[in-house]
Amino acid sequence: MKKYILFVILIGNLCGCHIDETSIYGSGRYVHFATVQGMDSVHVSFANYPDQKELTLYFKVNLIGDLLLEPTSYVLAVVDSLTTAPQENYDFPENPLFKPQQISDTLAVKIIYTESLKDKQETLVLEIKEGVFISPGLRNQHRIKILFDAIPCQPIWWDQEVEKVYLGKYSNTKFREFILCTRVSDLTGMNPSLKRAYALQFKKYIEENNIMDQDENGKEFPMSVPVY
Repeated sequence: MKKYILFVILIGNLCGCHIDETSIYGSGRYVHFATVQGMDSVHVSFANYPDQKELTLYFKVNLIGDLLLEPTSYVLAVVDSLTTAPQENYDFPENPLFKPQQISDTLAVKIIYTESLKDKQETLVLEIKEGVFISPGLRNQHRIKILFDAIPCQPIWWDQEVEKVYLGKYSNTKFREFILCTRVSDLTGMNPSLKRAYALQFKKYIEENNIMDQDENGKEFPMSVPVY
């Protein structure tokens, strides 16, 4: 079974903070998530990754202070008051290691599929806590929130360009049929030629099998894609 690893981009600057934000830190070492401000969140649906029972998300973590000389652990914990997901739905290292001689690293968080996710969205909030060797860094950047389920939804990569040039208007039915035809569920990073090849394969599949789409009310109509 192919496993998916998702790199979550919580956009932030490595060295772009104002002087008054960092001057409060002494000679210790501090880490924080690379977020713009506050607690950033990411939403993942297992419906976009058929046949996958686990998804691994990678979050960027930044260091303030002297570079580490050896792998050093920091403390990560679940924020119980903001988390709805049961423990069977996630896995992460409670004492992840920050690599030496670098100012940024990644944190791996695994989310795990269960049947209950077909009907309910779960939330997992993680927080960097005070540790023996490393402390929480920039204010308001100690937490990440992961929303996950198995409810069909439009993936981020199905944007205006994909709609206009390749696959047309999104629907859950069309996405399901696209995956069945191509065995591909993510066009992120693909060049235009490859996107077009998959779209043409899908167009042929639609025509040969008389595939029908559905509107919001469940009414069927012939499926189509704009690629040529």
